Amino acid sequence: MMIFFGIASLLPWNAVLTSLDFFEGKMHEYHPSSVFGFAVNGLLIFTSIWTMIYGNKYPFVWRISGGYVIIAALMIVLPLVTNALSPGKAFAADIAILLIFGVFGGIV
Repeated sequence: MMIFFGIASLLPWNAVLTSLDFFEGKMHEYHPSSVFGFAVNGLLIFTSIWTMIYGNKYPFVWRISGGYVIIAALMIVLPLVTNALSPGKAFAADIAILLIFGVFGGIV
């Protein structure tokens, strides 16, 4: 179980971390390298605590498989949104997506 938690909490951040040069190139005036880490890990902490307390009420299969499916979909959507929108709107959309990353990383 702890392996799944480790993968779920590190996978979104590592996906963003490896492509940080792409985000810096698209939104250099917003300095995503200094903000994205807080966006991913901010809600992950609170969601992990909530999952430790209330997670046993929900089936493991639903939490793990559902969380991974949503995380995988968001990893695909994140660069596409960044490419499609203007830098200001892309930055706001990316922060929203990264907050969702953190929530589902903590749920898994």
